[in-house]
Amino acid sequence: MRMVKDIVKVPLLLMVMVGCAAKNPPEAELSNAKLALAQAEASQAQKYAADLVESAKRKLAHAQELVKKGAYEAAKIEAEEAYVDAKAALARSESLETKQQVEALKKEIRMIKEEFTTIEEVPDETGK
Repeated sequence: MRMVKDIVKVPLLLMVMVGCAAKNPPEAELSNAKLALAQAEASQAQKYAADLVESAKRKLAHAQELVKKGAYEAAKIEAEEAYVDAKAALARSESLETKQQVEALKKEIRMIKEEFTTIEEVPDETGK
């Protein structure tokens, strides 16, 4: 009988601990997620990482719904995931933009080299 009481006490204790863990709305996490999402949207993330941007938006909206329901711990987790998705979208966007810039510079360098090669092949005025 004592063992049964102990088995019942453990889940109850865990529920109380989880319930006490988040008494306040996760304002910092929500703020961070909103800021990260705004940064991603201001960059080219919608173009290069639309899936991550949309995921961040969904998770942030869900976090806000959870706050309204008083599920602060779940809202905190969802807001943190939204933040990670938004930052990943921004990173992917910046990476792909940089890659495109590098390719454009390589193309420009090739064109300049071709111009110099052409200039070197043209004989000067003395016929040399």
